[in-house]
Amino acid sequence: MGLKFAFLRGIELEFKRRWMRLRRWHLFLRSVEVEFKQISLSVRRSENALLAALTAIFAKIGLEGINSHFATFIRTIVIILCLGAFLRYAKIWQPLSSLTARNWVFLILSGLATGASWLAYFKALQIGKAYQVVPIDKLSVVLVVIIAVIFLGERPSLREWLALALIGAGVMMLAFK
Repeated sequence: MGLKFAFLRGIELEFKRRWMRLRRWHLFLRSVEVEFKQISLSVRRSENALLAALTAIFAKIGLEGINSHFATFIRTIVIILCLGAFLRYAKIWQPLSSLTARNWVFLILSGLATGASWLAYFKALQIGKAYQVVPIDKLSVVLVVIIAVIFLGERPSLREWLALALIGAGVMMLAFK
């Protein structure tokens, strides 16, 4: 009877130890979540740049030996699953009925443009050098501003135009010999 009791007591203590570890992990994640919400915009931008860089490198490696369009399909599935989990976890899922016709039209157009862009980007990464393909992709920054000026009436400052010219010049220097 003593051995059985000691065994059960050991299981109970192990369960409590693991439960406390799990509880500490949960509290840690909560604190990280609170801190994450307080991160400044510049840090978020830096994270975005790092993740975009990793995206290009991971994609270049992942494209070896497979069709670039199939790779884009796999990437899209991963994105859908991750975003679905995020929306559910963050409790920000919206009913589709909350979208207006205008929302639908422009989100569908954006999705089509994104899909075509990804197909072209992955194909270019597959056949070209990452350090030459990625800058061309970033030329979209300059194009976005030009299109926003024409169609959205946005007005960048002289300083911002200069920065865009430097981006454009940098892209040309990196991408073309």
